[in-house]
Amino acid sequence: MSLNKKFLWPALILLTLIAWPIVTYQGTSVVLVSVIGFSLLTIWLCSMLSQNISDEDRWVLLILAAGFLLKLLYIIYTNVGIRQHDVHSFAEDVNGHAGYIKYLLANGHLPDFDPREQFQFYHPPVHHIISALWVKLNLALGVAQEVCWENIQILTLLYSSICMILMYRMLQELGFTGKALLMGLTVFCFHPYFMFLAGSVNNDTLSVVFMMLTMLYTLRWAKKPTFKNIIILALAIGLGMSTKLSVAYLAPATALVFLYKLLTTKGWVKALLPQFVVFAIICVPLGVWWHVRCLVLFGLPLGYVPAITKNTYQYLGDTYSVWERFFDLSREQFEYLYISFGGEGTTYADHNILLTLLKSAVFEEQTLTRYNPLVKPASYVLFFSNLVLVGYSLWGMVRSRKRLDYPQQITLYITYAIVFVSFIIFCFGFPHVCTQSYRYITPTLFVGIIGLASLWESGKKTRILDSAVIIFCIASTAQFLLLGL
Repeated sequence: MSLNKKFLWPALILLTLIAWPIVTYQGTSVVLVSVIGFSLLTIWLCSMLSQNISDEDRWVLLILAAGFLLKLLYIIYTNVGIRQHDVHSFAEDVNGHAGYIKYLLANGHLPDFDPREQFQFYHPPVHHIISALWVKLNLALGVAQEVCWENIQILTLLYSSICMILMYRMLQELGFTGKALLMGLTVFCFHPYFMFLAGSVNNDTLSVVFMMLTMLYTLRWAKKPTFKNIIILALAIGLGMSTKLSVAYLAPATALVFLYKLLTTKGWVKALLPQFVVFAIICVPLGVWWHVRCLVLFGLPLGYVPAITKNTYQYLGDTYSVWERFFDLSREQFEYLYISFGGEGTTYADHNILLTLLKSAVFEEQTLTRYNPLVKPASYVLFFSNLVLVGYSLWGMVRSRKRLDYPQQITLYITYAIVFVSFIIFCFGFPHVCTQSYRYITPTLFVGIIGLASLWESGKKTRILDSAVIIFCIASTAQFLLLGL
């Protein structure tokens, strides 16, 4: 059996199908469901580990299974109305991502009104269409409607778990093996942000899948420019932009890789031009159809993002200088630990862009002690261990340039630069606490993981880094276990 070629995708689908009835019929006993989940995964692991696979593959299976299990446990105890972004209520609202999904389910067609009339309806609809069809299937199988809304998290669990496999494939594609691959994959699978994404029923999680597919298949096409690779790449970008417009931030790096290959390939007219034509035929219509439709029918500007009112306590524009937005490290920001929006009796709003970014990477935009006060010590350890990993990842990104060819450097570093610069511009264009969130800069994590992997590959002393990873994974696990108590 080859783990590398045939096993992981069917295994993930099987585990998701197992998770479906567990989540649907969990009742009130989370402990019982957890035991069932552990038992099923243990049986599966014992079966797979008895096969003829390498030691590295065994570790990959264990890491992926642990990551899946933590995500499953998270969605079991996380109600669909908790720790969400712009979802609103499935029980009442016609606004937000919940209202969007409910509209598609009830009407069976795209919104026939100006998307600006309803909150969040300006987003492209792929995630919402899939979610509406999933709910319709659940209803047809006799699942109660309120449970159907909860079961949308089965989709986001699947999406978040797909990202783990894509990260594994990306590390493989770049030639990492052994400790470098396993440790990099471990950080990714235990990363808190992807736990939160597993339960997030807006369009963020599916858009991240398409971002990772875009990076992976840009790398693959650069190495092996075949029709298969460029078609998958075109679908990734096109469907990604039909899920969330921010996937377009990955397109410039792909375009530059295309240009590099064109300039360095003899006989490119015959070898590459037909592929570029196929790419354009697939990608362009998929990527722009929604935005053109909204422009033609309703006059919605291309790239439209609704402005956030200044009349809110989280508005930062008139209060903090550019210096403070980058370099203010006042003590209260660390004493509170979680992100403060400036309301609910707090004396300040988190305004340091980089610090807020680091907070939201491991805590989302949440005050986790609201759900369980005991979680704070684990959160402190998680925050500072993550800070160490971020520092090492930046160092590793600088060092990894030596082992990457030009298309790989373009794919990774141009993407990182564009996403990061766009994020900073966004933070000043929309100067609110919520715009400083890690969810707007997620692709930088993929590049950071590769930077970490390059350090382990170098063979240098990595004792501190190894310790930071162990502490990070333990603290992440503790945070999410305590969060569910």
